[in-house]
Amino acid sequence: MARDPKKLDDDRRDRRDAGTADIGSNDSLLGRRSYLKAAGVTSIVGAGFAASAGSAAASEEYDVIEVGPGEFWQHRLSEGETFENVLIDITAQGAQAKIWATGISDFEIRNVGWLGRWDTRERHAFIHAACSGHGVIENVYMGDGAASTNYPNSPTGVFVNRRHSGHIDIDNLHVQHVADNAVYASEPTRTGGGTVDIRNSYARDMQPAAWRVPGGSTVENCVAINCHRGVWVRYGEIDVIDCDLQGNRVGDMVAHASGIAGHAAPVINAENTAWGTDTVQSSGAINGSSVGSTRRTDPEDVDGVPLSAEEAAGGESGDSSPSPPSNPGNGDDGDGEDDPDLEDIWNDDEPNHLVLEDGTSGVSEYQLTGYGTAEAGDDADTNPDDPYRDTVSSDGDEFVVEGFLGGYRDDFYVEGRIDSVTVDSDVTAVVNGNAFDPDELEGVGSWDDEDESSDDSDEQLPHVLLFDGTEASGPTTYSFTIDGEVEPSEYRGATIDDENEIEGTTVRGIVANWRDAYRFSGDITDFRLAGEADINLEYDVDE
Repeated sequence: MARDPKKLDDDRRDRRDAGTADIGSNDSLLGRRSYLKAAGVTSIVGAGFAASAGSAAASEEYDVIEVGPGEFWQHRLSEGETFENVLIDITAQGAQAKIWATGISDFEIRNVGWLGRWDTRERHAFIHAACSGHGVIENVYMGDGAASTNYPNSPTGVFVNRRHSGHIDIDNLHVQHVADNAVYASEPTRTGGGTVDIRNSYARDMQPAAWRVPGGSTVENCVAINCHRGVWVRYGEIDVIDCDLQGNRVGDMVAHASGIAGHAAPVINAENTAWGTDTVQSSGAINGSSVGSTRRTDPEDVDGVPLSAEEAAGGESGDSSPSPPSNPGNGDDGDGEDDPDLEDIWNDDEPNHLVLEDGTSGVSEYQLTGYGTAEAGDDADTNPDDPYRDTVSSDGDEFVVEGFLGGYRDDFYVEGRIDSVTVDSDVTAVVNGNAFDPDELEGVGSWDDEDESSDDSDEQLPHVLLFDGTEASGPTTYSFTIDGEVEPSEYRGATIDDENEIEGTTVRGIVANWRDAYRFSGDITDFRLAGEADINLEYDVDE
């Protein structure tokens, strides 16, 4: 169950625990792009990027800063500096990286991508900015998110402090899965009086808000999905133009007076914007009305938003329509055409992205069964220690997807046919970016379950050896040898990592936090195990 953390009373972390963070190599980057080692850099460097990045020559594509395990790389921009075409690799466990653009008049941050999740619980910001002149933050990717889903134990995307007195243009920013604001810029109204315009940007799964801006600012052609608040103004008047805001729990549009005297009341002027809920408090106001259903929900839908850290660093952007959506009429999505049928948008030859969203404050349970393949997405909670975890199990071609929702969202990738759907409460199914009633999923798709090749394989390899590391406190290594044949299996949802290997009739591998399984014939002639994983040996198994 992916949760709204403010509705939980425990201190559990996101299922993607920092202790199991990927600290693998970056060989795919080395050798074809410059390698900038950030080892030992734990203080702010104020002498420009070259000083902080070492002496490596910049490539024609982009530079790479690799932050080591437990290190905190920081860089402070100098007056008028342009920081551009940089990939910041924080995939190492405990790695953090921050850019400062404060105490200066003008700056530019362009084509920068953070690769990897921020897996500590420290509340920093990817970018901390405040200027007296003009600042630019353009084509920046923070979409890999953070491990913690508990506010405030997570970084902010862009933080603009109250001393900001100039103007900052933010364009093509991509932030997701962070338990803080995508842009936190509401405070300058109280002191510095500066403004921040946000355009062509995407935020999802944020709290307290996606776009939190000061009076005198504009939010244009932006999307905010499944945050606590979509657009939030606390003081002064802002314009919201050509935006799509959906599933934001406190409100898609929020004009919320802070209660601090001496500041202008919060006012939102909305134009060609789709939203479902709003919150207006004290003397605040929202001028304008929603154009109807949300037209865009994914980052690909927003012109120019980078879809990966590499794309951002290379100065590229995602493919999308060059224009914001038009004001839709009743019954269409803004292009004059009727909303698509589920059968029309369901892919028969590739996985479909299925998102389940809950509009209630309680816990909803769901189950889907079908034939084909199903995998959990990033928003599904597969933490084996969580009693409300989400699971995908399979038996041959048949799969079962089941789990819980608690005011948040789960997602899966499904290829094949869905036969049955059981859900509680007010659940919405979003398939490839289009919303449907979950009951409509029953019978969608197709799957050729007459293929006998799997049955033939099962008959030839009738036995299963399963290594279950879901309850183990750490990784388990193993090896075994058989006198027949052996191959990896997806029995009980098992997955085989690339590090595992089969040499002839001998298997060597490691299992952590999940299951490895093998089908084999004959007998086991040698077996070795180091760790706490459970072992299940089953004979004559019909998968």
